[in-house]
Amino acid sequence: MRGSLGFAGRALRFTALLLVIELGAAVVLAADLEHPPKVAVRVLACSAPFETALRRMLAIELGELLDDAPAENASNRESIEITCEAEQARISARSVAGDQISHNDLRFDAFPSDAAPRAMALAALEALRAVDPALTERLAAQQAEAAANATSNKPAGAPPSNPPVAAAEKPAAAAPAAKFAPSPTSAARAVIRLTLGAGARHFVAAPATTLMGIRLELSRRFSAPLDAGLDLDGALGRHQVTLGTVEARLLSSAAWLAARAGSGDWSVSAGFGGRVGLLALEGAPSLAARGHHVLRPLAGPLLMVRADGSVGSLGLGVVGEGGYALAGAQGLAAGAAALRFDGLWLAVSANAALRLSL
Repeated sequence: MRGSLGFAGRALRFTALLLVIELGAAVVLAADLEHPPKVAVRVLACSAPFETALRRMLAIELGELLDDAPAENASNRESIEITCEAEQARISARSVAGDQISHNDLRFDAFPSDAAPRAMALAALEALRAVDPALTERLAAQQAEAAANATSNKPAGAPPSNPPVAAAEKPAAAAPAAKFAPSPTSAARAVIRLTLGAGARHFVAAPATTLMGIRLELSRRFSAPLDAGLDLDGALGRHQVTLGTVEARLLSSAAWLAARAGSGDWSVSAGFGGRVGLLALEGAPSLAARGHHVLRPLAGPLLMVRADGSVGSLGLGVVGEGGYALAGAQGLAAGAAALRFDGLWLAVSANAALRLSL
């Protein structure tokens, strides 16, 4: 009987001890629920305006969960650390115990400058959710409590207030970001150009010969980065010799295709094509000699580079051309070449253009 009473006493004391332990755990749990861990923020190597905007966004998102105390003393808190580098922000979140770390780095060039602080704040919250799965519920409870307090403190008969809108969701905040977006149509619009200009064509082989003339061009600027065109070029040249003068008149046409770089308002192109024409040579001798009039073909491949700019429907352009005359001619005086139109030639022209959009 005494043994049974002793066993019952020990069992009673053990049960009481378990109750005390469970009660203590419940008190600690209730304290944790009443005072959930807050979030410390540390920002490193960021500009002052960026850090100010970033902390403002985090304050909007975290509300009362944000701890303003220095993050260096965050032993009993969750923490977010954001470090600005040249091209990206390194973002990490750490749990209360420090045994869980999550990273969510972002590049600055992925966002307009005015949207970067909010993007970094949202990335930091995603990293924090990875180490604290209950963060969403804590934020929702905080918002519900704030809404309840606002309702209870509102005077009777007051009209219902609209829910607050985050700064990044307001239409006004979207306007600055639009200025960073390139126009999707300025560079993709097809254009026809009608061009008129003046230029010079120089044949390099001795005796070097230069012709001056005018140039008319019809070209198309495709929506793809390609240009194609046809031109008609008329040029004149004259050379004085002992027996008189030798005159040359060249009428030629070229077709070309060029690759283009640039925008809708300016561009640089380079391409290739071919030029064919008819060359008229005529001698105007003095009284002691006799002159002749001849027609000769001129033809050869060409390379071209050009730069074009425009304002509205009007444009200006400079065209450079280099080619080689596989078929050409020479103008002779007393058996020697006075003018020469074969071999390598170089040409340059300045042009005004009328642009017609398709």
